Amino acid sequence: MPPLLPKGEDPTVCDNQEHAEGVKLVSRADDVESIIKERIALYKRETLPILDFYRTKPNTIIIDFEAKKGKADYPQVK
Repeated sequence: MPPLLPKGEDPTVCDNQEHAEGVKLVSRADDVESIIKERIALYKRETLPILDFYRTKPNTIIIDFEAKKGKADYPQVK
């Protein structure tokens, strides 16, 4: 899923029409590339192997689905 960045001139200002003009976006201190890469590595090391465990169970249904639109994909998964 591509990043959900504002499309306006200033990437620190929200461009959602539902919000007041000039609303500043807030980014977390841990939203940096090195920490995000570590989160992905942790997921691959500790969470992803759970799928392998469940793939061996005959009564478990595994659905491979890649979200590409964020929350907009939910109805398709449901």
